[in-house]
Amino acid sequence: MPATAERIRKMEHSGIIERYMVKVNQKALGYRLLVFILVTIDASGNIPNFRAEIVKKKNVLECHHIAGQSDYLLKVLVADTDELEAFISEYLKGIPGVVSTTTLINLSTLKEEINI
Repeated sequence: MPATAERIRKMEHSGIIERYMVKVNQKALGYRLLVFILVTIDASGNIPNFRAEIVKKKNVLECHHIAGQSDYLLKVLVADTDELEAFISEYLKGIPGVVSTTTLINLSTLKEEINI
């Protein structure tokens, strides 16, 4: 399969393939609660600090800057509601500029893809 290997190498070199990933069974590791959190920041001057803080947290799987009433959408994985409460109350709301959050708890996932 040298031709296939060469095509893959070219896609890696051109940036079409950015990285390879492993999908881990999160429940098997004790992370049973997946939540989406909408975050509102009070002023644009607080955004750089918010971004710097959020990227440090390993349980924040995704962070999206969005349009609408909220400023950011976080995808967060925690073990249970106690850990979720600590994440929101002690960590997230402790970041300067965070004025409100709305938490959506995922009941089940119908589709989750990492490719197009």
